[in-house]
Amino acid sequence: MQFGLFKEILDQSIRGGVDVLSVCGFGEALLDKELVKKLQYVKTTYPQVRTCISTTGYLLDDYAFSNIILLLDEVKISHFLDDEEIFLKMHGKNIDFRTT
Repeated sequence: MQFGLFKEILDQSIRGGVDVLSVCGFGEALLDKELVKKLQYVKTTYPQVRTCISTTGYLLDDYAFSNIILLLDEVKISHFLDDEEIFLKMHGKNIDFRTT
């Protein structure tokens, strides 16, 4: 989602009473190239809003820890499958089951 649309939706949501931003859904939130910019906007404009993310953890590298994790109030690790074959069917071949 482009930053402008994100900002517009967030601003409207806050005016409507939303107090938690959860960055999750079907997909890996850490793939969003503008995630830092979006979270910085939330934390500087609406410091009262809690931020959380759901991730497989596969992309939690030094960059993520230094730039993203510090902007979050909660991190949920989504590893709902303990069967490697099913895991790969759900997430695709570009993610390593054992590393995750």
